[in-house]
Formats: sequence, structure tokens, C-alpha cells
Amino acid sequence: MRNLFTAVMLSFSGCLFSPSILAQEHKTCSAYSELDCIHSTECKLELTGERSKYVCRESVGRCESGFRQAGDGDIREACESMPGCQFEPGSCFCPPNVACVCGGGPPAQCVEHAKAPPRGKGATAIAVAPSK
Repeated sequence: MRNLFTAVMLSFSGCLFSPSILAQEHKTCSAYSELDCIHSTECKLELTGERSKYVCRESVGRCESGFRQAGDGDIREACESMPGCQFEPGSCFCPPNVACVCGGGPPAQCVEHAKAPPRGKGATAIAVAPSK
């Protein structure tokens, strides 16, 4: 909103400006703190291959966009209210502003429903009593 106000004021005053100047004020997800990242709708905190190592990246797909990994409301409900989206709770994730017994696991995620693989006809096992 501040950028829009600045742009309007500059255009009314007759000043020329470059859109790249306004874009410089918006920081990328990789520059967010863990706390800012989990409260963002545009970015997602993701566990890397190492325990307790996180990266903040851009939201991808319709289920991540608009979803906050932490917030005041019910994040499960916020995720599952979007058609085709499924909530995956965090596992031993501790936000940086909270003292926890457990930490270092993945944060909550909102993902697209995985389509169940088709079930084919498999072999049937038959129990046979051992012969004496």
C-alpha cells in the first residue's frame, strides 16, 4: 500500500520514477526470517535435508498461495477450505518465538490432495496347514 501511495504522489507531482525502484522495497522470501516466513501468504518455510535447517521460498501452487503456516486462526481449516487441498500438520516444528520441548521438524503445509494410486488385482495368499 505504501508503494502505491508513493507512486500516486510521485505521478501527481510530475516526478518520473522507475518501477524497479518500487520493486527494490519488496524483499524476496529468502530474505525473510523464519518467523516472518511462517506468517507470510507469499512464502513458505521448508525443512532442508538437514534437521533444523530451514529455507524460506516462494509459495508454489494453489494450496500454498494464500496459506499461512502459522497464525491467529485455525490454519487446518484455512487450508482445507480450499477445494482439493489437504493439511499436513508439522512434526516437532517449533516457531522461533516459542520455547518448545521438541523442535527441528517440518512446519505445517497445505498441499494438493494426492490422487490415490489405482488398486490392481494382486495375488491372493492362502494359508495352508503344515503337513505332519
